[in-house]
Amino acid sequence: MDPESANAYQLNTTFVIEVLHAIYEFYLFKNVVLYISEDYERTESAANFFNEYFVTFPLVPSIILISGEHVDPNDYRMNMLLSKPALSMVFTTGPNDTVMSLAAESLKHLHVLKTIFILTTKTEEANAYWDNGSAECDISTLINETYAWIWAEEFLNTILLTAQDNVFILDPYPELQVINKTGNWQVKDFFIDYYDDLKGYVLNTVIRYDLPRVFNHRHVNNRLQLSGTSGKLFTTFMKSINATIGDFDMANSPYEPAVMGEVIELVANRTIELSPHSLTALFAIDNIGTSYPIGINDWCIMVPFYNSSPEHLYLLHSFQNSTWLLVLFALIYISIALWLCTPQRPREYSTALLQALCSMLSIAPTTFFNTHNLRMSFLFFYLFVLGFITSNWYTTKIASYLMTSLPSAQLHTVDDVVRAQLRIKVFDYEYKRLETMPEQYPQRFLAQVDIVDKQFMDQHRETMNTSYAYSIQTDRWEFLNMQQQFLQKPLFRLSEICMGPFHHVFPMSHDSHLQIPLKYFIMHATQSGLLTYWQKSAFTDALSLRLVKIMLIHEDPRPLSMSFLRPIWCVWVLGLVLAFIIFVCELKNRFLVRLKRKLLLELGL
Repeated sequence: MDPESANAYQLNTTFVIEVLHAIYEFYLFKNVVLYISEDYERTESAANFFNEYFVTFPLVPSIILISGEHVDPNDYRMNMLLSKPALSMVFTTGPNDTVMSLAAESLKHLHVLKTIFILTTKTEEANAYWDNGSAECDISTLINETYAWIWAEEFLNTILLTAQDNVFILDPYPELQVINKTGNWQVKDFFIDYYDDLKGYVLNTVIRYDLPRVFNHRHVNNRLQLSGTSGKLFTTFMKSINATIGDFDMANSPYEPAVMGEVIELVANRTIELSPHSLTALFAIDNIGTSYPIGINDWCIMVPFYNSSPEHLYLLHSFQNSTWLLVLFALIYISIALWLCTPQRPREYSTALLQALCSMLSIAPTTFFNTHNLRMSFLFFYLFVLGFITSNWYTTKIASYLMTSLPSAQLHTVDDVVRAQLRIKVFDYEYKRLETMPEQYPQRFLAQVDIVDKQFMDQHRETMNTSYAYSIQTDRWEFLNMQQQFLQKPLFRLSEICMGPFHHVFPMSHDSHLQIPLKYFIMHATQSGLLTYWQKSAFTDALSLRLVKIMLIHEDPRPLSMSFLRPIWCVWVLGLVLAFIIFVCELKNRFLVRLKRKLLLELGL
């Protein structure tokens, strides 16, 4: 070991082991991971520490990482290695030490673990500070800068040990404050749970218009209040932890739309740490963290509802096509049976056909029942029963259609939308997701998809413009569907073109100090039914602001129009045409018979 290097740092390793042992006895950790600065690792102090550490904790599973240029934090993800409860220790020379970034990345998603930062200092600097007691010494600044870095990286449960047996803790609420606990430290004072009281902590965020999730932000009793399904949850959560919302980037208009791409970028850049604008995670968002799920959303296409079929089709739709063919076949074979079985001579098929038609309509001529032929009496009785059942069956179906409109075929699948030539409005990130699934969404379907912005969606989808189909998530659909809850036939319905399920979450920074209290708040709100209450309350607020409306359609009774009888007129006209043709044929046949007789008489045959 280099003598100069060995004397470069000083640390009371016995005191560090004492504090570590006290913490271990209190929490009984299953694992300990140690991050060692490359500069400190080459010192005699480091060697002394490890000797004492393995003597004191010979059976505790430990992981040791030493920082260096060739050490990639992605190769040492601790969330796959550690069992909780676990403790991490970081031996560092300051916030700019490479071991700090190594610990931050390696412990990603685990910053909630209890962590001991050991600030090693050069001997000359330490002596200058502790002997002179100068508040302007670099060591004092170094402590503040180190703790500022620790909080910026969202390490939540930390203590800081320095030379000369000093212990510091951080009180982050409402503003960062480093507290010296050297003279009276106790383990129970090290890791304080602030989840229930953040002492008026101000959370700066961005608030925009996003019906139904966030809208109508206003100040009540010097507190910013939000309406909306997500806004009410967010506001109540902030109140429950004694924190306030600060809008550091006030919108120019209360209806300025929320662009989720911009919100995600603000969170990723750590401009804001948590957004009240919840989102449906269509894609894995690796560059930011997310809250505990508010719910589970499907992504679907909402399509206009086709209210009813044309009235003139009622008479035809009362029976299926196969039933109509069966009735026609029955008419033919019944007429043939009557023609073959009738005892009257000469037999006329036209009379038998008329009798069969009247029987099917349950209006059989009574004269045909006046027969002493047992065979015909049985046949007429059978026809009477058949006609009674068939005619009443048909009448019942017609009556039901007249009482309620006959639903027409709706748009369900991708092929239905393609055949209907209906334009579909989606966001750009949704279109990219559709492009990655060519088997479910072929090119002929994508050709009818248009990319629009949030403002277009607010103007058309939220007002239920039936000219287009729109992409929508489950929570938005439940809110919009409340507008048409009193309609006999809705304006829109959900098609079967869906993806999911996806988590409905709040975007937030990785390892945010608000992640755990928000998780438990969402769980309690879900179990107590508050999410349903806030949804209905948000809809009431939107109604009062005239952002939505209850749709009512008053339909007065209407008399049947001539179009309703269109099939009857068509059959009647066709019958007239056929009758006229037959009449002309009969006249022509009669004329030919007379002409033939006349020729025979003239020839004397």
